[in-house]
Amino acid sequence: MCGHTTWGNWGKTPSPEAPWGNSGGRIAPDRRAQPPSAAMALGRGSHDRGMRVDDVVRRAREAVAGPTVDPARFGLERLSGGMTHDVFAIEDEPSLVVKVFGAFNRTEPEREWGALVSLAGSGIAPRPVHLDAGERPVVVMERVGGLSLLADALDAAHAAAIGGSHRLVHATPREPPQEAPLSGLRATRAALGQEREDSPGQESDPANVVDQAWRAAQGWFADFELDRLVSPGRLRFCRGDPNLSNYLWTDEGLVLIDWENSGHNDPALELADMAEHASTRVLSDDFWHLVADATELTASDRARVSQGRRVMACFWLVLIESRCRQGLPTTVTLEEQAKRTLAVLDP
Repeated sequence: MCGHTTWGNWGKTPSPEAPWGNSGGRIAPDRRAQPPSAAMALGRGSHDRGMRVDDVVRRAREAVAGPTVDPARFGLERLSGGMTHDVFAIEDEPSLVVKVFGAFNRTEPEREWGALVSLAGSGIAPRPVHLDAGERPVVVMERVGGLSLLADALDAAHAAAIGGSHRLVHATPREPPQEAPLSGLRATRAALGQEREDSPGQESDPANVVDQAWRAAQGWFADFELDRLVSPGRLRFCRGDPNLSNYLWTDEGLVLIDWENSGHNDPALELADMAEHASTRVLSDDFWHLVADATELTASDRARVSQGRRVMACFWLVLIESRCRQGLPTTVTLEEQAKRTLAVLDP
């Protein structure tokens, strides 16, 4: 089991007077989206201090050339987290970070860059500086000074800030897809229709909590009409990352990082996904009601959240089971997720 993905403390500790701590979770009043500059939109902008961005890109790629390479040789400091990508602070430009993407998912760099450009000037995402495509795509962006908080440190003001930031993201003008993006959930249904690969030809063990959860998820998904959960008319632009570690609390308000999974989703399913994530599942239903209030979910949206949480509990069971089979790190153990799935399916 590994820890949650996080880029750690990016800078100064927020003061007790930060907007998210004393204003009912308001986003700072000057956080209105402004269009990015043409250079920024093209991914060819340079930082205000005249730093050569192409030099930073070169150094970042050299720093990930092999497992024994020391980033310090290139004036870079590896930041914590980054389960699938590499993120570095830049010693000679401390106001920026550079993110080097893996070569296995070609859409993630464009998703991250597109989100940062669309949200430039909003204050809820890092300022985009440069995108460089290639075998290992690189994004250079503003370094955010803030803290990530554990779930047990959150209160009503934090709930309002989270919901308010999601609402601003939803209002971002992006062209929606023609069909609801359900490929991941359809893959979950397909996986549940198969025999678990770690026990081929064997009967499931009734006493094994993972087998119990797998059977329960199979039964629930068999009777559930997935297409009724999400429709194209409900889609909004969403950040696509429920990990609480990527919500940074600063003196100016809440800033969201890691936009590589951003895209269109149903806000009700987005809330359900966050409520079922390992980093936030200890939070009470009252907390999620406050988030829904600040997100301005409709009565119809709220009615779908409970079903969405069941869907996402099954999704996480399948995903963690798959990662365990592949020997990949997970945020919780498979047994812990199995217990959670059983509890959500049969509350």
